[in-house]
Amino acid sequence: KFKKEGKEYQYKTGINNAKHDIRLSEKYISLPKEIRETWKTEKQLHLEAQKDPRYDDFKKRIVESHPQGKFQPTPDGAVYSEVHGGYIAIEVTTRNYKEIDIQQKQEFAKTFLSGYEQL
Repeated sequence: KFKKEGKEYQYKTGINNAKHDIRLSEKYISLPKEIRETWKTEKQLHLEAQKDPRYDDFKKRIVESHPQGKFQPTPDGAVYSEVHGGYIAIEVTTRNYKEIDIQQKQEFAKTFLSGYEQL
């Protein structure tokens, strides 16, 4: 059985995302245990951001800046960084990512986190 947090933050994926998911898993596994324990999932980050008073303005700005009005700014995960004094975003990009989509993730990190790492 899942704990409550496990159900709330579970990761959903599809067959087309296998390469992305493998790279994300490799990053997670490569981290020291004490860093892995600070890992926040994409879902956790999204839910936390929604509670932030800046979220509605952020969403409006991001949607308006995207040519198709796309809103997918939440990074794959985040870990706590002593160097940055807060959480830094972790994002695995593939050849399918457009520059505007990467910029959304970077904007999320600038607004709600303390840094950004692209893999």
